Amino acid sequence: MKRALAYVVTLTPKQVLLRVWALLLVAMVMSGIRPLSGLASALGIVVIVGYSYLVILGATSSSARLKRVARTLCAFLIAFAVGVTAALPFLEARNMEAEAPGSVQDWVGLAIVGPVNIAIFAPFFLATHVINEARRAKGVQKPFDGFLTFISLYFGLFGGLIYAHRLVREFFGEGIS
Repeated sequence: MKRALAYVVTLTPKQVLLRVWALLLVAMVMSGIRPLSGLASALGIVVIVGYSYLVILGATSSSARLKRVARTLCAFLIAFAVGVTAALPFLEARNMEAEAPGSVQDWVGLAIVGPVNIAIFAPFFLATHVINEARRAKGVQKPFDGFLTFISLYFGLFGGLIYAHRLVREFFGEGIS
C-alpha cells in the first residue's frame, strides 16, 4: 500500500478526482449490463472507500492496531464485494428491489448489511484520524480541522477529494518512498 500511496501522492488533486469519476462512469456503464452488474457494484464500493483505505494502510504514521482494524474491515469488505460480484447477476429482478424486512430471511440479510455498513463508513473516520495525527506531529493542527477532513473524505466524490488529497500530499508526500 505504501507504493500505491506514493504513486497517488504524485498526482494532482484534480487528476485523482477525474480518475475516480472515470472509474465511477465505467461502473455505471457496467451496471446496465446484467452479467457485469455485480462487478460494477464491487467497483463502486472500492472507488467510494478505496482512497480512505489507501491513506490508512499506506501511511507510515498509522499505528499497528489501526492498520490491523483497517485490514480486517477491508478484508470483510472485499469478501462482501466478491460475494456481490458472484451473486448479483443471478438474482431475479424482483429480488433487486429494497423492501422493509418482514421475514426471517430479511433479518438475516440485515445482519449481514450492518457489518458491511461499518466496513464502508469506518474508513472515513479512521483516515481522518491518520491525517489528523500527521498534522499534530507537524504542529499544524487547528480547531475543527478533523471535521473538515472527515467531510472532505466522506463527500470526496463531489469535490471533497481535492481538499483531502491536498492534505495527503502535504503530510505524507515526503515521508513515503
